[in-house]
Amino acid sequence: MANGMWTRMGAGGTSIIIAPKVVSPELEAKIKECIEAFMLKNKDNADARSLKVVRQHVEKTLSLSLTHHKDLVKRIMHSILQRSSMAADASMIVKEPVWKAEMRSAALVPGLRYLYQIAKSPDVFPTCGLDAIQYLCDLAEITAERDVHRTILVFARQLASQYLDTPVMPEWVPGTAPTPLQVLDCISSAYTFSCCHMQHPRLLELRYFLSNQMTPYTPMDYFGWDPATACAHSDSKQSCYQKLTNALTLTWFATRLDISIGCTYASVLKWVVTLYPYAPPHELTDREYLDQCYLVARLVLTLTHHGSLQLALDLLPHEYHFMVQHFDTHLARSDVHLIGVFARALKCYQPTPKAVLERSIAFMLCVQQPDGGWRQRDAETSEELVHKAAAALFTLCEPRFNGYAPALADASILQHLERLAATEHERVCVCSLDRNLTVRVQRVASAEHLESDLKRSRMKASVREVLAKAATVEAATPLL
Repeated sequence: MANGMWTRMGAGGTSIIIAPKVVSPELEAKIKECIEAFMLKNKDNADARSLKVVRQHVEKTLSLSLTHHKDLVKRIMHSILQRSSMAADASMIVKEPVWKAEMRSAALVPGLRYLYQIAKSPDVFPTCGLDAIQYLCDLAEITAERDVHRTILVFARQLASQYLDTPVMPEWVPGTAPTPLQVLDCISSAYTFSCCHMQHPRLLELRYFLSNQMTPYTPMDYFGWDPATACAHSDSKQSCYQKLTNALTLTWFATRLDISIGCTYASVLKWVVTLYPYAPPHELTDREYLDQCYLVARLVLTLTHHGSLQLALDLLPHEYHFMVQHFDTHLARSDVHLIGVFARALKCYQPTPKAVLERSIAFMLCVQQPDGGWRQRDAETSEELVHKAAAALFTLCEPRFNGYAPALADASILQHLERLAATEHERVCVCSLDRNLTVRVQRVASAEHLESDLKRSRMKASVREVLAKAATVEAATPLL
C-alpha cells in the first residue's frame, strides 16, 4: 500500500492503483476531468449518463477501482449535468428586446446632463443637492448600460465633491443637542453620503448624542405620531398618507445606518393595512390623493431597495393594481413626476405591466424638451425640475436587478406583507341617498379575519387543475 492506496506491480514494472481507500483532492480533480471529457464527447449518447458506464470508463482510463466510491462519481456526475443543463437553459433563453432602446439611450444622456446642470447651480444645490445625489446613486444601481452607468457615477461624484468644502448642517451648532428634525435630517443626509462611499462629518457626533441622551426622543417627537400605539391621523399640516410616507422612508434610512429612533420599519409598515382599500380620487382632496399615490410608490421602493430588487406580485398585489388602475389619471393630467414614480415602482414587479410601462416611456420621450429637461410650465421652480427630471430618467432606464425583495432581513416584515396581501381589495357598504349622491358607509380598517381574494383565486385554480387531471385520467382509462 502506498499513499493510502492499494497497488500492484504491473507487467512493465510500474505500480498500478487498484482501490484507493481515500480519494485525495488531486485524484478527485483527475476523476472529474475524466468524467467531464467522457460526457462531453458522448453528450448525444444516453448511455454516457449511466453511472455504471461512466465508472467503468474512469477505472479503465485511470487504472483504479472505484467500487467503494460510487457516491463520489455520482456527485461529480450530478454537478456536471446540473452545470450543463443550466448552460443549455441560458443559451435557450431569448432575451426580450428592449422597447425603443435607441430612442431611450439617446434621451438618457441629455436628461442626465440637464439634471446635473440644474442641481449644481448655487441657487438649487443647497436645497436639492442631496436629493440629486441620491437619485443618481439609485439610478446607477439599476442601470445596465456601461456608458450610461459611468456617466451617472461621474455626475454623482462631482455633486458630492462640493460637500468637501461646504459645511454640512450648519444650523446644528457643534456641541449642542440637535432637535428631532435635525436628527432626521442628519440621518437622511448620512445615508446619501454612504451611497457615495463618503463619511458624513456629523454622523459620529449624532451616534454619540443618541447613545447618551438623558431623555431619548420618541417617535412622537420625530414624526408626530407613535407607530407603537396607533396609526397616523391627518391634521392641518400633513395628511396621514404623508406621515406614513415620511416614517417609512426615515425608518428605512435609520435601519440601513444601524441607528435606533424609537421605532422600526416593520412597526410603521403594519399600519398600511388600515388604509385599505385605497381611495379613488373623488373620495379625497387633491392633496390627500397625491399623498396616497406617493405612499404607494414609496412602500414599493423601500421594500425593493429603491428599485434594485425584484418584487413578486404576491407580496404587494394591492399596490400593483392601484398603480396600474390609476396610471391613466396621471397620464390625463400629464403629471411627469407621478407617471415617473409609478413607472419606477412598477418596474420592480415580476411580471411587469408592459403596456403601462411602454406608455409611460412614450410619454417621457414625447414631452422631453430640446435642452434635455421636462419643463412643462414657465412657473416651475428649479427644485420641481430636478425631481421631474429624476422621475423621467428612471422611466427611460432599463433596470437590472441584484436580488429579490424585501430589502430588510426582518421576519416581521414578511408577516406584515402576508397580512397586506391577504386583505380584500374592496369591502364597503354603499347606500344611496339620492340619484347623484352615494356615501361610503364603512371602510374596513383591519382585514385580519377577511378571506383573501388571492387565496380564493388560488383555490379555484387548484380545483380546476384537479378536475383537469381527473378528466385526463378518465379519458385515458379504457372502458370495460
